[in-house]
This record gives sequence, C-alpha cells and structure tokens, in this order.
Amino acid sequence: MRATVYAGALALALCAACGGGGMAVEGAWMRPVAEPDLGVAGMEYLTFASDSTFTVVNEMTLEYEDSVFGCSLGFRTRVSGRRFDRDGALELVYSPESFELDTVAGRVAISAVAGVLPEAVRNAMAADLMRGLSEYYRSVYEEFSSSPGLVLERPAVSGDVFGALSGDSVAVRWTRSVRGE
Repeated sequence: MRATVYAGALALALCAACGGGGMAVEGAWMRPVAEPDLGVAGMEYLTFASDSTFTVVNEMTLEYEDSVFGCSLGFRTRVSGRRFDRDGALELVYSPESFELDTVAGRVAISAVAGVLPEAVRNAMAADLMRGLSEYYRSVYEEFSSSPGLVLERPAVSGDVFGALSGDSVAVRWTRSVRGE
C-alpha cells in the first residue's frame, strides 16, 4: 500500500511540475537496475530520439559464488524500438531483432573456490553464462515487443527527472544522463 501511495504521489508531483504541456522526453536517461534472483545489477540507459525511436542499453554485472566456483561477468545488452504517445501514456514497442548482448572487455573473471580452473573450462563457463543471459534477456524483450508493448502511464519530465508508472502501477524514475547512445 505504501509503495502505491508513493508511486501515485511521485507521478502527480511530476505531472504538476510539467504544467500539463507537451512532454519533451528526447535525450538520454539512466537509472540503476537489478535482477537479485539472477545476481545481476547495473545501470539502464534509455535514449529517446526525436524520430520517435528509442534505445535501451543495460551495462550489468553478474556476480555469483557457490562452494565450487565464483564469477564476476560484465555484460552489455542493447535493444531499440519505437515509442508512441497513447492517451497520455507512453507505449514502448521493442524490436527484438535489434537485441545484442556482449561481454565487457576486462570484466570476465571465473575462478575455482579451491584450486585452479583451466582456461578452457573458464572460457566454456563464460560462454554458457552468456548464452543463458542472452536467452533470458531476449525473451524479456520479445515479451515487451508484444502488443501493446511496455506502457508507461502518466509519464512526465521535471528538470533532470523522467518519471512514470509502469503498467502494474509501480513508480519508475530515470535521471538525465550525459551519456548518449
């Protein structure tokens, strides 16, 4: 209940700050994101172009350790799509065919808790992890690409903050980013 009240208050404050005029979302926005169940955390960069397209880049790190091995794997996802203004909401329709996933150079570390893992085993483990991450994120973007896409309700820009309510009435907030894609 508290989260719902907070989400509503945030959205109303952002809408009031905008004065109800046209929303200028063009530009680059960022927010921290995490998938705790996967051990993944990082930053999401959302860039809106003036031609109604958008790009989402996630720069993430997978951290995992058990009794046998530990890993830290930096990776980057990228996907683009089109945005539509629909009755005061912002609809993001992803293009799953644009999806890319790559490791981040210098941010791949896999080691045995006891002993040493041969390089071939580390490389195979890294490839398996990347394959699993690719399948997971590709399926997420394919789901988002289905109609009506990802709907951001009551989107508003106030200074350096872009906020909205996601389809399940959870407040989502990005801050202006100097980084563009």
